[in-house]
Formats: sequence, structure tokens, C-alpha cells
Amino acid sequence: TVAFLDKDTAKPMTRTITLGLKTGAAGREEVFAKLSDHPTVFTLPASMLNELEPGTLKLRDKKILPITADAVAKIEMTLESGSITLVKTDGVWNIALPTSGRAHQERVKLILDRLTALTAMGFRSEKASEVQFGLDRPRGSISLFKAGSDKPTTLKIGADSPAGAVAFVQSSSADVVAAVGASEVGVFLAPTACYYDPTLWLLPDKADIGAITLQRSDGVTELVRSADGKWRMTKPLDAPVDAENVNSILDRLDNLTATRIVSIGEKTRAYYARGAGVLSATFAVRPHDAATSQPASK
Repeated sequence: TVAFLDKDTAKPMTRTITLGLKTGAAGREEVFAKLSDHPTVFTLPASMLNELEPGTLKLRDKKILPITADAVAKIEMTLESGSITLVKTDGVWNIALPTSGRAHQERVKLILDRLTALTAMGFRSEKASEVQFGLDRPRGSISLFKAGSDKPTTLKIGADSPAGAVAFVQSSSADVVAAVGASEVGVFLAPTACYYDPTLWLLPDKADIGAITLQRSDGVTELVRSADGKWRMTKPLDAPVDAENVNSILDRLDNLTATRIVSIGEKTRAYYARGAGVLSATFAVRPHDAATSQPASK
């Protein structure tokens, strides 16, 4: 039965088609059919039996999260590596918890694009417990908040299938378990540290580096820039230096960016800083063409 509005009168209308037995005639398989308000009996391809009865799960929208990336103003994630809260202010993503800081903008955009485009390969209709799909102890939980709303849309990431081809997820907006490609959920389970901006330091605009101190395991080297722009070594000895090597150091300090962030917080694992090649670089920043130096940065 199909309900619709008459385009001329805007009057609600319904039409009902009834599909009957197969005709049994040779050739293409057909079934008898009849409109409820018309006496004529006619035939239709037998495939109509399946096409008009796809089942509830096949009719469901395959898009898992009913939200767009642009509408998201806050993200709360609970992962095996910890919990993290990201907030968008004036179009820029920042991290509120566990440690405040600027977020990795490209990373957040990637996650939102992948989340809002996530599509189900199929749905599971079994009325089984959450344990069957690993949703009682999810590997991850991601909540997306719209601006001005405290009611999120949440995605829980459960277990992989026994064969490992699909992963089971569930949205708070639906009571059904969806199956997605196992490879698609990997990006959602990355450590929380990767959401921090990898830019460690940018040279302030119109500023120069006036002094550099390099402390290595074999001693301390100090370099000082004179008013005429020439560099000279003051430790471990007083001597002129090769400008090309100094410029190489300055290029690295001008925009110091990590390849990736591996740990955030005070409880840093000791082995991250263990080894013979520990280096500490301290540099004094001064305004362009100014004689006085600002406090050193390390």
C-alpha cells in the first residue's frame, strides 16, 4: 500500500497492489497481480515479490551517524589509550582534556570526515547480548556534540568478526548493530596523543635568534650572534664558526614540528628519554634589528 497526496487537490490518497500466485507459464516467471480499486487482474515479473519485500534491515539507511562534520562543536572520546575532549572555538579545534593545548587540525578533520561518512555493510538482527558483538566493553566510544546541545550522538566500537573482515559498531541514534569494514575503524582507535598539534615551536614574526646553547653528552657549545649578523663560538672555545652549519641549525629551529606525538602529560615513560644521544638546545630570541634579547627558549 502506497500513500500519497494528489497533486491537484492535495487530498490524501492510497493505492494497494496485491501480488498473488505464480502463473506457471513458460518463459519469464510471473505472478498474478491486482489493484484493490480496479477489477483487472494482470501479471508482473515474479522478481517483484523480492523487490517489494526487501526486509526491514535492507531498507535501513546505511549511513550510521545522522550528523554532518560542520555541525560538530565538541568531541569526547574514550579509547584504550585514555580519554580526550576536543572543543571548536571560532573554527579552531583545541583540546580541553586531559591536557589543554591546540589540536592537530588535520587529524580532527580526518576523524570527523570518516565518522560522518561511515556506512554500514550490513546490520545484525540477532537479539543477542552486547557481549556477542563486544559492545559491553567497547574498544572505543566517540561522542559528537552539536553547538548549544548537551545531548551527543555516540558511536561505540565493538569487536571484530571472527574472520576479522568486519567490525561491529552501534550508534546511539539506532538500536541495531552495524557491520563496517574492520580497516575503517582503525583510524578511530589511534592513541589520544596523536590529536595534539605536532608544531612544537614557531619563530616569532620579525624576530631573530641571537644565541644558541647546545648541550650534549660530550659537553656544551655556545654560539652568539653579533650586531653585524656574524656568528661566533664562545664555548668550549672562542672561535669563528662556519655559517652554513649555523644556518642549518636555525632552519631546524624556525619551525620545529614533530613527526608524531607519542606521550602527553607529566607521567612520561622514562625510556622515551633514555639513551646516549640526549640533546638540549636553548636559544635566545630577540626582536628584529634589536640589540636586547628576550628570555631564552628551550
